[in-house]
Amino acid sequence: MPAPGTYTATQALALVLIAVVAPLSIAGAAAALIVSASTHAVIDRRWIVRAIIRANGSQDWPQGPYLTDQALHHGALLGAAVLAAAVTSFAGVAVTTFAAVAFITGALAIERERARLAATPISRRDGAGRA
Repeated sequence: MPAPGTYTATQALALVLIAVVAPLSIAGAAAALIVSASTHAVIDRRWIVRAIIRANGSQDWPQGPYLTDQALHHGALLGAAVLAAAVTSFAGVAVTTFAAVAFITGALAIERERARLAATPISRRDGAGRA
């Protein structure tokens, strides 16, 4: 798995190449990179992929983790592509940045809570044993 900086640099290069043949503003490219990098960082933490696999009952599907990961990445890239075309001002980049920070912060909060619950004995989670 490439480092997040390498991934984002590759995406930036791809946007430069796309801008040669398609109208793309700097603001749109920045918004797309922000969305791509932030969603990539969260998806590659893997807990979200495992949660989706558990939720849909496909634990016995050997390709499930890989294909779920890739589907999430492709969906995020679709959103980034739409933003690349739609965002034309730096106000849009600011809104995108705020949303990306909120997304990462929320994902990390969920991850911490999941870790806390996993470390807490079940008897203490449901209030059993309290006087």
